[in-house]
Amino acid sequence: MIAGAWGSVSNRGRVREVNEDSFVAAPPIFIVADGMGGHAAGEVASRLAITQFSELIGAELTDATDILARIERANESIVEAANRDPALHGMGTTITGVAVVGASDTERWVVFNVGDSRVYRLLRGTLRQVTVDHSEVQELVAAGRLSRADADTYPRRHVVTRCLGLDPAPEADSWVLDPEPGERFIICS
Repeated sequence: MIAGAWGSVSNRGRVREVNEDSFVAAPPIFIVADGMGGHAAGEVASRLAITQFSELIGAELTDATDILARIERANESIVEAANRDPALHGMGTTITGVAVVGASDTERWVVFNVGDSRVYRLLRGTLRQVTVDHSEVQELVAAGRLSRADADTYPRRHVVTRCLGLDPAPEADSWVLDPEPGERFIICS
């Protein structure tokens, strides 16, 4: 059985007047949604997404399909809310997290993301980014059209290519990891 400790903190930062982040940090789900700054109602989109995952607190999740289904439901709730209220049109959020899935003797981690919010894993003294950003700059680096060194100053480095709030729904990425003694995860926007 996976056992551990966790903590969470959120800060609106120095640029925005409203904190557009929402999160859940309670077994078996640890997740952050970052409402898209500069878009209508990013804080509403992140809150709607997290609401879908709050229902999982204390639940036993079978496998990654449980998480991917919740991501689709979160996207649907954002799209439906935007369709009902024109003031919410265009709202979106990134989402990333870690969940415990499986029976107690076969538990695994599922890491998932849509957008450029990230999950890092610290294991045996090495910090490694698990998720892959869904961003214009990452796609250019992956295609070999932009160097990693130039990515930090690329003018469109903050353009997200996948987020919740789109119709059709974006594809989420997910990874299943075996638990390791002493590992740590950082989930951040």
